[in-house]
Amino acid sequence: MEHTTIVSAAELEDYANTKASESVIPELICTLVKETVPDLTVCRIPYGDAVNQPGWDGLVETEAGGRQYVPKTKSYWEIGTGGKPQVKATNEFTKRKKQILAADRSGATFVFATPHSSWTEPAQRKWKKRREDSGWQGIKILDGVQLTDWLREYPAIGLWLLNAMRVTKNIAGLATPAQHWDNLQRLKRGTDPSLPTKTFLAGRDQACTELHRLFRGEVKQLAFLVESEHDAEDFVAAFLASLDADTRRTYCNRCLLVKDADAWLAMANLKSAHVLVAHPSLDLESSGEQLLMAASKHSHAVIIPISGGWASGSDKLIPLRSPSAAVLQTVLTEGGFTHERAQELAAVGASTLAALKRHLLGFGDLPPYATWENARLLAQAGMIGRWSGESLADKTSMEIVLGKTYGEWIEIVRPESLRSDTPLTQRNENWKVISRGEAWSALGPRLSNDDLDRFQKAAVAVLGERDPRFELPKEERFAASVKGKVLKHSQAIREGIAETLALLGSRPGALATCSQGKAE
Repeated sequence: MEHTTIVSAAELEDYANTKASESVIPELICTLVKETVPDLTVCRIPYGDAVNQPGWDGLVETEAGGRQYVPKTKSYWEIGTGGKPQVKATNEFTKRKKQILAADRSGATFVFATPHSSWTEPAQRKWKKRREDSGWQGIKILDGVQLTDWLREYPAIGLWLLNAMRVTKNIAGLATPAQHWDNLQRLKRGTDPSLPTKTFLAGRDQACTELHRLFRGEVKQLAFLVESEHDAEDFVAAFLASLDADTRRTYCNRCLLVKDADAWLAMANLKSAHVLVAHPSLDLESSGEQLLMAASKHSHAVIIPISGGWASGSDKLIPLRSPSAAVLQTVLTEGGFTHERAQELAAVGASTLAALKRHLLGFGDLPPYATWENARLLAQAGMIGRWSGESLADKTSMEIVLGKTYGEWIEIVRPESLRSDTPLTQRNENWKVISRGEAWSALGPRLSNDDLDRFQKAAVAVLGERDPRFELPKEERFAASVKGKVLKHSQAIREGIAETLALLGSRPGALATCSQGKAE
């Protein structure tokens, strides 16, 4: 409920008593109408500085209508934010009836919208009953309760309204691309200008093309190969910020960045199709498969960030590589940075854009977890990458790598998975190191020759396990799981170790304290 009820009826009523609501509420209604009605031919609802124009507050024409909120055919709208909605509705109804010919009224609906909830539903029914013979095709009232119900289908619009209302509320695990971009724009020091959108778009033409296709409904799923935790969110936010205002507004109203599993399930149940950008910790490509299926069931488009040493071999993955130092310097210079400052920042960001962001925040180039007290434990977790805490075979292999009992180690490292900025996440005891490339570089110096020797033994044990399916006749192998002929180690730990082998081959230099050539 928390994730869909972004703005409550009480909060909306409180806001209605402010002067600012007079221009914002019409914009809210206009936005909701445009998002809800599939076949709008006319939608004229002035807002902002245009609210005081003479005439109706709104005119909407549509054959299909928009669920219980927008009437079919033509509707004339009046919007009242004042504290006496019934009085306002009565005055407007009487005035407008005199202005509209009977022939026009017979084919149109009178709609009165108010953010207030004080006008009770029984009183509304009586009010409409007394006006049944007024010649209108229909009479509709949308009060604060109905408006907040309408908002529940569009959480991004709800988050926009919260911002317009200047209400501070933490909606766990949920954000909009606009909010994310605002945060990126605050990444600056001294007289620096804000980072331009090209910082996150340069060299990513394929990703931009495919993202356009996703928002246009031509594809339903994209998988991005990322280097750092927030790469996909940064890219989507920058992409949307780079578009013209109308397209940006249309796309942003149906796009959400989701980090929390409960928030994901709430968004997956929305009736209107959205674009859901998953956080790496949701692990949609593996243990979070049920979350992915829930979103697909309701026709939502999904963006999946994937990191791992082996992942780059898949032609279905679209890489989000950081730009080179030369390209980044050009982008920053064109964005208003001085030559010297652009050169400095480009040298930092050439490794990863995440390093550039940390540098601008004054946190140094390494992620915070690289200096945590238990960073070595995280490095050990990074040797395996992912595993199942429910698998006895996985835990046994982990003990080979750790050189101690799994129970003793996991109870120390578990609190680290709850910290912000942690690279280690788990859901239902499915453990995973996210942003493996970045974590490998940051934590590699914490590993020793002994760690590599123990990893080698574990890798041989896991990857060398004979697949018992092949003990069955060929025609019976499809039923291997039913017959108990399954591998003892989980698919997760096999993938994790395969990724580690790829990292050892491609980035041996990250293991700075190991003997030269030891990783190979």
